[in-house]
Amino acid sequence: MPIASFIMTLDRRDPEQLIRNCQRDPEVEVHGLNDAGLAVVVIDAASSRRMEELAARLQQLDGVLSLAPVYLNAEDEIARIESGEFRPEFSFGRKSEKPATFS
Repeated sequence: MPIASFIMTLDRRDPEQLIRNCQRDPEVEVHGLNDAGLAVVVIDAASSRRMEELAARLQQLDGVLSLAPVYLNAEDEIARIESGEFRPEFSFGRKSEKPATFS
């Protein structure tokens, strides 16, 4: 299960409501908010794809000015890839290239 932390910059008009909107999904936690409108967000998702979906949803919320990744750990998912249990659907090159293969 990948876990990542982000710094989220919020519109300061109603940050408490925005934080509640962010935490509607149990995989998203918001830790702290300072006077400048910066909050620490942690996403603990079932997969990298799910993490991307959640981060994209957060970025689309009205009042989120930016979402910057700070830390990512995906050791569990890497172990699943190496064992052949999981095959990611991405490539390391252009979108038109075939997905990455692992042997």
